[in-house]
Amino acid sequence: MALAPLVFGLMLGQVPTAPLRESLIDQVVRLTNAQRKKAGLRELSNHSVLEAMALQMATDLSILGVLRHEDRKGRDLFTRADLAGYPWTAIGENVAQGQRTPKQVVDAWMKSPSHRATLLTPDYREIGVAQVTSRKGRYWVQIFGSR
Repeated sequence: MALAPLVFGLMLGQVPTAPLRESLIDQVVRLTNAQRKKAGLRELSNHSVLEAMALQMATDLSILGVLRHEDRKGRDLFTRADLAGYPWTAIGENVAQGQRTPKQVVDAWMKSPSHRATLLTPDYREIGVAQVTSRKGRYWVQIFGSR
């Protein structure tokens, strides 16, 4: 019975007013774009190849139990992007470990001068974000790019 008003509203063409639950990844993208907007920069759009790269990197970091910018095979971001078929003209990456929420991780990146500079690089147009939790902790990866 609790669904009846929602179904009825949808049948009449009305949009439900209750917000849908936003994923952790969507929250990181939204918070990142909010920081970029404050700095007068364009918002980034999600890109499936960058998302897949971020997920692979977060998985590798969780397996290794360390923070670094090389995957398990020792490949840097530029090599990984080329192998993934992302024809980049600009590319960057932020990694983090331990933060429990999207707000905590974006705040941490904004407090670090090098991570902040990456997040606020004007050349970027696209983003891919991933988060993986393992016995070794919670790992976050943002990959930024332009084609």
